[in-house]
Amino acid sequence: MIALTFCAAVPVSAQFQPRDLFASVAPIPAFQNTTEPSIQVYTAAGSFRSTIDLPTNFVPLDLNFYNSTLFGSIIGAIYSISPSGSLSGVAGPAGSFVFDANGNLYVADQAALKKYDSSFSVVLTFSLPQFASHIDLAADQCTMYYNSAPQGPVPALIPATNARYNVCTAQSLSPLPTAIPTLGSIGALRVLPGNDVLLGTDTGILRIRPDGTIAQTYSGGPQIALDADRTSFWEAGRSDRVRKLDLASGSEIAATVPYGVNMIVFSLTVIGEPRAAVASPPAIPTISEWLLIGLGITLAIVGLSAFKD
Repeated sequence: MIALTFCAAVPVSAQFQPRDLFASVAPIPAFQNTTEPSIQVYTAAGSFRSTIDLPTNFVPLDLNFYNSTLFGSIIGAIYSISPSGSLSGVAGPAGSFVFDANGNLYVADQAALKKYDSSFSVVLTFSLPQFASHIDLAADQCTMYYNSAPQGPVPALIPATNARYNVCTAQSLSPLPTAIPTLGSIGALRVLPGNDVLLGTDTGILRIRPDGTIAQTYSGGPQIALDADRTSFWEAGRSDRVRKLDLASGSEIAATVPYGVNMIVFSLTVIGEPRAAVASPPAIPTISEWLLIGLGITLAIVGLSAFKD
């Protein structure tokens, strides 16, 4: 058993590249004494790159990059994960987690939400009205979205909801009024630009508008991660490989090789994944920049005309 000691994070080595995909994989059933989990690393095109072997039974249920460091939620605590698979505890107890733009860490701990500062010290604890499984923070740095199911003896039989909580005012917000076509079988979520929500479930992936209506349904499973190109995402959970889908059309763009018989993906992330709270929006040229662009185009046309003459 690895003790939870608060250590400095270990950056990912140069052997990995921007947009590389990281998939937490373990045999079925997981959490047995013989479970040998790993993180499979793939290129942006889905080609296999390498394997990060992890200690027995330490299956990351959530993965996330901050700066150049890979973090994972493993057996109720947050660890930094080195390229060799060594673990350093940074926070806990915890489930799903997300960083904000200032490097603060938010972690879901059953029906509580805890905020850690950039040195991994607890600064705030919020009480949630419902159990939180997966969380993601919006670009406003205040609105926390979380998958929620009321606690009880059979929570998997209770319809799940997309709940929201304001971490700036410590107030619950109204949930997204979405009829999720599944009972309890919900997975990762990602907040998209414009506050659309991408939600993975066992029966498909939903793109939900801010008003709660379902804008699009994709074929796929409960584990998702956004690609750094901002136009596609990876999904896993219903096949023996991870697939990249186009956000607009839902068509398959790429797929990894099969990751093995009787294996399951527990979480996904991407180097440079544009998580809403930390992703810089695409740069929009200023007026002066547009004028320079226009001047460049004009000079190019003039030059071309002179060349023809």
